[in-house]
Amino acid sequence: MASRKSGFGRAFGVLLCAALAVGAVAAPQTLSLTVNGKTAQRVPVLMNGTRVMVGVEGVAAGFSLPVHRTTNTASLQVQGSQLTLTDGDVVVRQGTAAIMHLTASPEVRSGQFFVDTADLPALFDVDVDVQPAGLTLTSTSRPVDPKDGSGGFHTKDVPTPRPTVNPHPNNPNEPAADGSAIRSIGHATGSLNTSGGSRSFSMGVQAAGDKATTNVYANGSNGQTTTFGGTMRFGMGQKHVAFGSITDPMQGIAFTGGNDTGIEIGNASGLMLASALRQVDLRNITALSHQSNNLTESLAVEAKHGKFEQALLGLRKTTSFGSGSIGRELWVGDHGIAGGLSLQTSGRLFADFAVGFAGAGLLVNPGDAPLRLNAGYRLSPAVTLIGNVNSGIGRFGTASGGFLIQRPNLQFSLTRFSTATSVDLGLSGPNKSADFLVTSGVGQESMNSRVVLPLGQGALNMLASFATGGSQDDLLSMQFKREGTSPILGVEHVRSGDISRIGPVVGLSFPLGSLLRISAAIHPLTNGNGLQVNLDQTLQYTSRPRFNVENLSLAGTSASPLFVYLDGIQNQPVSIGAATLKIPRGSHYLSVQSADKLLATQAVRVTDVGPKSVALQLWPFRTVKGGVQVEGATAVNGAQTPLGAITVRLQPGDYVAQTDANGNFEFPPTPLAPNTTISVDSDTVSSDLAAGEAQPLPADGPVIVLLHPSKKLEKVTF
Repeated sequence: MASRKSGFGRAFGVLLCAALAVGAVAAPQTLSLTVNGKTAQRVPVLMNGTRVMVGVEGVAAGFSLPVHRTTNTASLQVQGSQLTLTDGDVVVRQGTAAIMHLTASPEVRSGQFFVDTADLPALFDVDVDVQPAGLTLTSTSRPVDPKDGSGGFHTKDVPTPRPTVNPHPNNPNEPAADGSAIRSIGHATGSLNTSGGSRSFSMGVQAAGDKATTNVYANGSNGQTTTFGGTMRFGMGQKHVAFGSITDPMQGIAFTGGNDTGIEIGNASGLMLASALRQVDLRNITALSHQSNNLTESLAVEAKHGKFEQALLGLRKTTSFGSGSIGRELWVGDHGIAGGLSLQTSGRLFADFAVGFAGAGLLVNPGDAPLRLNAGYRLSPAVTLIGNVNSGIGRFGTASGGFLIQRPNLQFSLTRFSTATSVDLGLSGPNKSADFLVTSGVGQESMNSRVVLPLGQGALNMLASFATGGSQDDLLSMQFKREGTSPILGVEHVRSGDISRIGPVVGLSFPLGSLLRISAAIHPLTNGNGLQVNLDQTLQYTSRPRFNVENLSLAGTSASPLFVYLDGIQNQPVSIGAATLKIPRGSHYLSVQSADKLLATQAVRVTDVGPKSVALQLWPFRTVKGGVQVEGATAVNGAQTPLGAITVRLQPGDYVAQTDANGNFEFPPTPLAPNTTISVDSDTVSSDLAAGEAQPLPADGPVIVLLHPSKKLEKVTF
């Protein structure tokens, strides 16, 4: 703001001197998202002190997972479990039960839902690598070490083999020769329920692309007004336009905000103009704000039915420390002042605390000037105690407490609220899941359970639920195929009050093309039958990225035509000598291979930043196979010699393979230099054995690699 010394800037300077040294969250930027080795899209990211927060909708789209949004919540369908995240709450819930906690509270900014990248492993079961230009997510795998418990010798991680230049099977999701690729960006869903004279419907679109995101929905039924909601955003960084459900321009510590509908416009320098209608009190808030490093300065004006009511100047700031952050906020208006403090900590003992105040003359809403504490303690990596206290203006204090257990395929929680107790159990596995939720309290008793089990090529669905008031629904149905066209047959029992009925469930699930799936089923009701129709449309587009230019120098001779390969996929023809190549932007492995599969070059990595010139040499392209044996013996010290899981290495190129239990190994087709050597990694063999020096690779035929006893064997007489 030093370069903009206007009256607006001077007013903020006065406030800054009068206020606590305060901090703010920087406006969203973007990162390139890579999921399981494939670049999915760009996703919005926020820097909040030392924390890196990323848009959860974009991450979920990278895994083709549906996300259902409201103004302050995001629900994820992960491995059969419905996880609900709430703005400002570290607790993740399934139904009303707490099933896990986050290291930091999620935040809603400009209609986008952000979570800390440190929480992505627990939410999506992935490994996370955050770099300045990209976010890489890899689904977690836990391979069993074949040498575990085999006798106490040293083990280590096996190096990842470099990619070979085998032709890759045709795949529509892989880049084409012109750099185009089909990318999935989200889903469109719809449902219709009819029963007699009653009809209800819902629809939604969740999509995230490189330059725009959309999350819109509509719900309606006959006799009621159809409701619409959601957000559309164009531009992924500070420079953007968003309209629909947006963040309340005054939302922070002192003012909790509401369900706002409006528009916001931001530029690259951090200046943003927002105007929104707050649904809770039908006031219009127009605010001009500027974000610079850790400071947010705001000028907000409130009006109702076109009549001016109050104006406020505000400052917000967060200061990070080793295990968390402290936030401070101050608002000064013509009717009074407001402000607050917040504290967020992570670690074994974690907390999210906020306390706010508001002067008596200010226009406030229920929940403003809050006193909030979400806290917990990790008893072990799997067991956590949690608690919550929340109050505010016009809102009586509420409290809850309990514990949760998190295992890879099991989540259990017990939560005690002010008037009820909730128990939740979730189990998951390949193509199967089970969820049980029981709530008991004053005037309320309910149970909901759902079990999905694989049965042959299909799925068995079981549902049981009841609630206070006499409502009950029990269902047993079978979908005979999980993929393709399948009938749905079952039986359902429904009850409402004293009226009960049992009837058949008959339906059909089928794909319409490769992207749209439709299911329709007739269900029994207490009076007649109802029809349920569900649609799920995958949204995708064809991207045509720009190209990089690579200068290739290719040495060798070949009677067969030659082709450039990118990431193992045939790309374009090439000749011996110098050539200029157009390569799609991004990171790729580049190599050359002959049409008769007898010659190839090693693969080199090229990126947007280089190298711009590549020199490659054609070498024989062949498979290497053989075995590892112990010289002059089949056993060591009277025990069977362990020959499995030994790493065999080819140089140059650093190609690796592992032996099977009999000591046999095989390298896939690999370009081999004339001076190629073969060796055994000494760290992967038994301590009773020693690996020899690297030896030249024979021109053809199987290869025998010898190990030698590392100790002299002596006969001992007792």
